[in-house]
Amino acid sequence: PPSSRAASWLSGGGSNHAASGSSSGTSTPANSDEQDSRQEEDADFELRGCIGTLAPRPLRTAIGEFALTSAFRDGRFNPIAKHELPHLRVAVSLLVNYEECSHVHDWVIGVHGIIIAFRYGSADYSATYLPEVAQEQGWNQEEAVLCLIRKSGFYGEICSNLLCRVQCTRYQSSKRRLTWSDYVMLQGRDPLEDLSHDNVQERNSGAVASSPGGGGGRPNRCPFFPW
Repeated sequence: PPSSRAASWLSGGGSNHAASGSSSGTSTPANSDEQDSRQEEDADFELRGCIGTLAPRPLRTAIGEFALTSAFRDGRFNPIAKHELPHLRVAVSLLVNYEECSHVHDWVIGVHGIIIAFRYGSADYSATYLPEVAQEQGWNQEEAVLCLIRKSGFYGEICSNLLCRVQCTRYQSSKRRLTWSDYVMLQGRDPLEDLSHDNVQERNSGAVASSPGGGGGRPNRCPFFPW
């Protein structure tokens, strides 16, 4: 399978929605109508987890790995619970077209994500924003760079001398989303219903097993990977 850079995130929203995702690929800017529609849709969701990597990884394994990691091992959030699954949305962004910037503002809002890296004293700092972040937050380039420097963990003075030393890389992404209901439609069945059925079978099998001559039950199928 092809390799690419991948990241993952999950979101849950005030209107009883949640979403998750991974990232790696190429894209062209959406037109204003498409952007407005996506922003209205995204307003129903809140971040529920975000884990990823900027290192090239095989997509066949990386997307599943980071989706599960963002769901269960993002220390900022509680692990996703079974009752949340019907309200989840998965978002996958494939990151490509990495280019070195001539300066920290050599990128376009809504088109590029950026990675910054710099050394101050004996410490190294780095951080990244995906292409949609600055636009969603309403930042200009200067504001985005300042916030990204803070995100890197640097809390000293941000002056022109420091900005000149910051190495900046820009990249693009292609983002796709899938809700739980969309997933069920594609699968032609709801894995949660299969899990409930299996649990009933397990309880029945357990009751028989406690009687003379009873048989054992069968293991539950994972609702995420029913195959």
